[in-house]
Amino acid sequence: MRERDTHGEIVRWFGTNTNVDEQRRQATALKEAVEARDIFLSVASHELKTPLTPMAIRLQGLARTLDKQADSPFVQQVRAYTESAKRQIDKLAALVNDLLDVSRISSGRFRMELEPTDLAVLARDVVTRFEPEAQRAGSSLELHAPPSLTARSAKLRVEQVFTNLVDNAIKYGAGAPLSVTLERMLFPVNALSR
Repeated sequence: MRERDTHGEIVRWFGTNTNVDEQRRQATALKEAVEARDIFLSVASHELKTPLTPMAIRLQGLARTLDKQADSPFVQQVRAYTESAKRQIDKLAALVNDLLDVSRISSGRFRMELEPTDLAVLARDVVTRFEPEAQRAGSSLELHAPPSLTARSAKLRVEQVFTNLVDNAIKYGAGAPLSVTLERMLFPVNALSR
């Protein structure tokens, strides 16, 4: 930058000297932190998957043993618990796989898979799974939903939302009655284009 007098002659020069070493150090540290996070998530994902496989195998063995037993209320109850546990293991395995989504998001490789999903079925599954916990907390837990409510959604993500909402309601509801309501909402076409 220059400063000129009234005749246009340069009388003074101005300049800055910026040291970018600190910015480069911070950029390098950030890159290393992201790489360390990705390695951690990969290792954590592997370590969390390890116990799931034997649990799934034992549940399959239990299911085969149950199939050989005479039908009774006890066998039906154990079968229902076994099927529920199998569904939970499958969901946990999918969530463990999603641990890597953090690195996929940061690298721009994350894709949300939309599929036809019955939201009423998802909500019923979550409410059924949490009913015993709600009773232990002194809360009633009710679901108000149509028999079917289909939408294109990321099924696992929606289930995570339902699960987190119900879980938090039970934890922080202080024994109050809890109600989950699912209803179809229609939006005008022009409202969606805004």
